[in-house]
Amino acid sequence: MAAVFDLIVIGGGPGGYVAAIRAAQLDLSVALIEKSETLGGTCLHRGCIPSKAYLAAAEMVEIAKKAEKVGIHFGNPKIDFPKLVASKDEKVKKLSQGISELVKANKITLIRGEGVLEGPGKVKVGNQTHQGRFVLLATGSEPVKPALFPFDGKSVLTTDELFSMKDLPQRLLIVGGGVSGCEMACAFNLLGVQVTLVELQPTILPNEEKMAVKGLRSVLEKRGVIFKTGISVTGVKQESNAVTVNLSEGDPVVVDKVLVAIGRRVDSKALGLDSLGIQMEKGYVKTNLSMETSVEGIYAVGDLVGTTLLAHGAMAEGECAVENIAGTPAEMDYAAVPRVVYTLPEIASVGFREEEIKNKQVPYKAGRFSYRASGKALCHEDEEGFAQILAGTEGENKDKILGATIFGAHAADLIQEVTLVCRHHLSVQSLMETIHAHPSLGEVVHEAALDTQGRAIHKVGRKPH
Repeated sequence: MAAVFDLIVIGGGPGGYVAAIRAAQLDLSVALIEKSETLGGTCLHRGCIPSKAYLAAAEMVEIAKKAEKVGIHFGNPKIDFPKLVASKDEKVKKLSQGISELVKANKITLIRGEGVLEGPGKVKVGNQTHQGRFVLLATGSEPVKPALFPFDGKSVLTTDELFSMKDLPQRLLIVGGGVSGCEMACAFNLLGVQVTLVELQPTILPNEEKMAVKGLRSVLEKRGVIFKTGISVTGVKQESNAVTVNLSEGDPVVVDKVLVAIGRRVDSKALGLDSLGIQMEKGYVKTNLSMETSVEGIYAVGDLVGTTLLAHGAMAEGECAVENIAGTPAEMDYAAVPRVVYTLPEIASVGFREEEIKNKQVPYKAGRFSYRASGKALCHEDEEGFAQILAGTEGENKDKILGATIFGAHAADLIQEVTLVCRHHLSVQSLMETIHAHPSLGEVVHEAALDTQGRAIHKVGRKPH
């Protein structure tokens, strides 16, 4: 007879393996079901980590260019793409092995195969049914693949195949101006590829602060990325050595490869959600803030629920779900989940955008500070960027940080302290009163916080109050 576990987790990606480890820490017996040969999910193998490996290489190229300005000459960089791919693969393998070791060390039962829900607390893998007091679903998502595109995994790709590409193309067309599309446009452009990005919407990155998006687009255009926004792809023709892409406006674009990065979807049928009557909403599994679905005892996290579509969001949701399963009430605080676009420069944000706050008609003041006024940024030739903090001015929102955006070098690291303030509902004064090291990029955030009160030291602005 199969063992009865306290918790069965389906999916070994960020949400699933983190939830499994946290449950084991709380002395729950845990089974982790994973259909692929390796743990880590899309993030580790076909997303977050591979893309950052390429972006890290691209950043080295950019640093070499910046070095020219201060008298350090490296010459023209030579890209050994096969070695870059091998380096990426080595890092992915190392991290995946690390997760496997953590699962083993925490005495989690790892079950290989595809898990299908048979009923509350029942998960079938192959010919065997496993039972658990609770089940957590963390099966992730897959790329959207419109029928218009003749996907072959070689010349017309999704992000699933992109990081298996062995040769660096000379010309790349990217369909989709979201996070993945912009990150890969940035990376491949710096690696010497002629990049064209096509986006149906009037702007790239529509969910980010307009000022930051405008700044990023300007930087990438100066490097040579061609943007075609407000334009759709009407046809794709594969030839022996090229791909011709027809557009709704302008001439066709001839490239070596096409990357389609227009979003992700979940496959609810394969998991067996329909048979249990688990409620869906806009194609995603609906949960409450405790991450429990409409069926008692079944929880869901990560891309499956469609809330953040971020690895760290999935991790936080996994921990939140497990705390509730273990008897400690917890709820997700989505207002304190940071968002990052890992382009060069980066865009990082938390909370609401300025446009959203205006639409809600919430009184606020904006504090802003430029990287150009930062000694640390100037020394590193990183003067492109700014920090913005939006603080409420009335009622329950008075002096509360409603949102923040940082555009510039190391924005992903700088947003963390603002996220901490938001998570613990501290006032903007707590950030203003924190002494920041000089010189450091953190001073940009500090000055932006001061600027909400008209007190920025290194900026001429409004009168202090």
